[in-house]
Amino acid sequence: MYVTEIFVYWIGAIIFLFSTMVFLLNSRRRTTNRFFVASEIFVSYFTAISYVVMALAMATVISPFGEVIYWSRWLFYMGSCSILALNVAVVFGKNNISDFFEISFLTSLVMFCGFLASYLTGSEKWIFFLLSSGAYIGLLYVLFRNVNYKTNAPRRLIMWWVVIFWSLFPVIWVFAPTGFGIVSTFIESVGYLLLDIITKIAFGLFLVYKHK
Repeated sequence: MYVTEIFVYWIGAIIFLFSTMVFLLNSRRRTTNRFFVASEIFVSYFTAISYVVMALAMATVISPFGEVIYWSRWLFYMGSCSILALNVAVVFGKNNISDFFEISFLTSLVMFCGFLASYLTGSEKWIFFLLSSGAYIGLLYVLFRNVNYKTNAPRRLIMWWVVIFWSLFPVIWVFAPTGFGIVSTFIESVGYLLLDIITKIAFGLFLVYKHK
């Protein structure tokens, strides 16, 4: 029953354990940003644990379409994505403790409501999806408000990277068994894995090597 997506989750666990080792090995190099590399070690390792939990099918519900929903993903995102959001804030020069609090709180709210929307299989899930989406819009506003990125190419690249790739997560949610069930759990798991690699590993490497 779980063969196809379970295979994807084990692949994801291996990829993120490998990325954890890569960031660990680079943590002592002077050519890397020590703050960002420490953050990425946590993000990669935490994500690897998330994939192991899903590979073991430890926290699931069945959708109305008969597909398996692995809702634990969103609880782990509360930790890893909060760190990613704070990294983005640092890149954009935010150093106000109130900004950091807002960013951490909104990120956790996005993921917690996402967890509830994924765990619930009735029509009420859309209430929490909308609440999660509202918190996500608020998160983007706080991240990018009062920031000059038009004359700064790296910041502009990061802004569009975040807006485009982060916004694809709820798109997959809508099409997956969590939403309208247009695609299978297997396709959903592949989509999330690709986005995790892009938004965590690739983005982390950019931060570690490009921001001294």
